[in-house]
Amino acid sequence: MTSVPVEATSDGAGVLVLVEDDPDHAFLVSRRLREQLGPRWAVERLGTAVAARSRITAGDVTCVVLDLSLPDASGLEGLTLLRAAAPAVPIVVLTGTDNDALGRAALRLGAQDYLVKGQHGPDAVGRSVVFALERTRRQALEQEQSLLTAHLRLVLEASAEGICMLDERGAITFVNPAGANLLGVEAAALAGELLHDFHVCTKDFCPLEIVLRTAQRADAGEQVFRARSGSQHVLEVRARELGPTQGLVVNMTDVSARREAQEALAERESQLVDAQRLAHLGSWEWNLGTGEVLWSKEMYAITGLDPREVSRDADAFVAYRALTPAGEQAELDDLFGTWLPGRPPASVGHRLVRPDGERRWVQCRASVSEVPGQPLRVVGTVQDVTEQKAAEDALAHQALHDALTQLPNRALLLDRLDRALSDMRHTAVAVVYMDLDRFKWVNDSLSHAAGDELLVAVAQRLSEAIRPTDTLARFGGDEFVLVCEHLETEQQVLDVVGRISQQLELPFVLEGREVVVSASMGLALARADEHTDSESLLRDADTAMYRAKDNGRARCEIFDEGMRLRASERLEVQNELRRALQGDEIVPWYQPVVDLRTGRVVGCEALARWAHPSKGLLLPDAFIAHAEETGAIVALGEAVLTAACRQVALWNASRPVGEALTLAVNVSARQLSSAQLVDTVCQALAVSGLDARQLCLEVTESVVMEDVEASGAVLGRLRDIGVRTAVDDFGTGYSSLAYLLSLPVDVLKIDRSFVQYLDVADGPAVAIVRAITALADALGLGVLAEGVETSQQLGLLEVLGVRQGQGYLWGRAVPAADATWATWEPRPMPAPRLASDLSFEARRVR
Repeated sequence: MTSVPVEATSDGAGVLVLVEDDPDHAFLVSRRLREQLGPRWAVERLGTAVAARSRITAGDVTCVVLDLSLPDASGLEGLTLLRAAAPAVPIVVLTGTDNDALGRAALRLGAQDYLVKGQHGPDAVGRSVVFALERTRRQALEQEQSLLTAHLRLVLEASAEGICMLDERGAITFVNPAGANLLGVEAAALAGELLHDFHVCTKDFCPLEIVLRTAQRADAGEQVFRARSGSQHVLEVRARELGPTQGLVVNMTDVSARREAQEALAERESQLVDAQRLAHLGSWEWNLGTGEVLWSKEMYAITGLDPREVSRDADAFVAYRALTPAGEQAELDDLFGTWLPGRPPASVGHRLVRPDGERRWVQCRASVSEVPGQPLRVVGTVQDVTEQKAAEDALAHQALHDALTQLPNRALLLDRLDRALSDMRHTAVAVVYMDLDRFKWVNDSLSHAAGDELLVAVAQRLSEAIRPTDTLARFGGDEFVLVCEHLETEQQVLDVVGRISQQLELPFVLEGREVVVSASMGLALARADEHTDSESLLRDADTAMYRAKDNGRARCEIFDEGMRLRASERLEVQNELRRALQGDEIVPWYQPVVDLRTGRVVGCEALARWAHPSKGLLLPDAFIAHAEETGAIVALGEAVLTAACRQVALWNASRPVGEALTLAVNVSARQLSSAQLVDTVCQALAVSGLDARQLCLEVTESVVMEDVEASGAVLGRLRDIGVRTAVDDFGTGYSSLAYLLSLPVDVLKIDRSFVQYLDVADGPAVAIVRAITALADALGLGVLAEGVETSQQLGLLEVLGVRQGQGYLWGRAVPAADATWATWEPRPMPAPRLASDLSFEARRVR
């Protein structure tokens, strides 16, 4: 692959804008440009000329690659638009049409190059960009040189050199202001004066007179002149004959002024030497006519060579080449090879091994200098870029490694996994996807600093457990991925997994406390006879890891096709769920809550239902878990809460004062941990007009116990605005009941798993319900039984002191239009006489 010398045109960094509406071609060109130009170049892709014009006016765009066929510009319109917006930015034109006339027109409009798609190699665009940048840089240098020349001309015109013209007798016919100033007479008054009269001659013969009389082209050297004021000057006199009868032109230069200029030049040369030393930049010049080679002082400092041992001819490059490692000398041979007029500048980056053994990185550049009438010269520089190279290597390391653990990151692991899969031959490749269990607890219970410390310690232990040929990477958060290559058997990777588990069993000490963590791991294997790609293998390992999470954590699951099918189904449900939330397909249904003493409906619970367009009505079990996993549960919960508040507020508007229905809405773990929950509730109450005291949010024990402190803070803010809280499925959790003393809880909901066994008056379920009721009475909490289906259960609940209940004894959840019980009646709604009146299928539906 041809290496594009980017350094020859810039400092190796810039912004390149690719204007291309074809995404496939843009992707290929962008990827190739990034490979050629390097990581310090930013390649930005835009699809229209207008967007490119807006971007290029920002002032930081270095180059533009422009497709002539765009949605908003065709032909040369886009080029004209961009040239008008930023004339100094080089533009390389791409087109799918092989049209020489169009190409010449583009070049006339200011394009630096013109390429036809499909007629050039993969590196053509990169080379054109580099050459365009170089041409632009040369043009800028030429303008700078022109300005410098103008400044130098002004310096010469303002110098102390005098010019006068003499006739055959030596009389002055013209003198410039500088010459008149040297002679101390106004220029007009000097006409007809003999120049010799101002000359002070102390010798037996007068050199000036001899020159003025006899020489057609002669220098009189330094001569003493006396101005009319009496002051004397030592002038250097040069005489040239204008013609046989036209007299002479004489240049007079004050030697003192020249000496001052020489001293100033010496000072500038000294400054240049200092500047080269500070920039670690040495310069050299090679006169191809004479073969002479000159090195600056800094060249010797960079190379470590002794000036006395380096010849002043082409052998100097032989000595320089000898310091370069053998594998890098070929490019130098080309750099120092044949130089002819018109050869483009060249640049070579390589290493130097100085005579003292020190290794340095240098950048060597050279270009031909063509001055009419003078021998061809090659000028070049050698810059020590060791520190810059070290910084670039550090940046490259940072780009491919995790900043916290210093492990490879996703990009580097994918690269190594791609290479491993392409070179499996007769062995296998395995990917182990690891996620730390309960890592959030460490962050929340200790601190984020402790969490970072734990991640670093885990990375160290995992590194100790793997093989030297394995690659361990951190994918972010608490996720690590391991790639094992050259596996002869599956047991080899299982041995590594075993060592990882053993390493994690040992406690970690964080902020003076011992912490034990485990990892859920998923393993996916690619064998030599299988064709797979890195992304698919990672996805399979990730799927297996989630299976390990579902199966109890702290374990390793091996991927199988069943997992892929379940993952595909899960993805399908998740995609449909996002569409359902946008299309209002998920709506609340309502189940009545009854006062067991009066039989009246006093409230309802809103339960989500999905009116799927093809699968019909879906119950929460079919989609809530997926909504939790993707985070869509927050939007889902907000939609259900808002709709339910509006509906219950509408019902209450038609009920008598004191007979308002209460509303219960379930809250998930993600909702409870969301900072927006309280704001969402306030907004739903404000939009619907429902009284906050008529709203009760239901949370399960397990949700509350994930973070008691944070949960308590959120529930406390809800209580402050009047919203009540109920603990759903109470008694099924494994947590301590002590949290009830610190949490702002108002109601305990007895789980249906206890209620269903209340058909026996002396059964263990009765004792459990009696204990829950007694606990609620002691804490001043309300009690509600869910899942009531039989008259026997109702009777025992009344005896045990339970005041409210819900279940299929009174009715299942129904849409708002079918909730006839929501309309207030002076008589309580009748309850079914026998549980047998309910079908078996109805009992299964919640």
